[in-house]
Amino acid sequence: MKSQSIVLYIKIMIGIWVLFAFLVTALQCGPVNPWIFNQDRCAAGGNLNYVIIAFNLITDAILAVFFIPQILRLQMSRTLHLGVSTLFAARLR
Repeated sequence: MKSQSIVLYIKIMIGIWVLFAFLVTALQCGPVNPWIFNQDRCAAGGNLNYVIIAFNLITDAILAVFFIPQILRLQMSRTLHLGVSTLFAARLR
């Protein structure tokens, strides 16, 4: 039960992040020619991209670390555990 609630919180956090990142990316420079970046015209001078990048790093770290204990509980050889865990942890790079 505890694991399911953690998964739900992770899903909610990622959903909010996706919605925020999409809206900020789409609307930060206004509805007319939003693909043209101009610091004077864009909200916060384009610095909202740093917030998106930071939350992307946080969600990647959470996803990378969350699955490692569950992988270690599987019945595999130690080298296979290490290999699979390394693949998940590679997201932290």
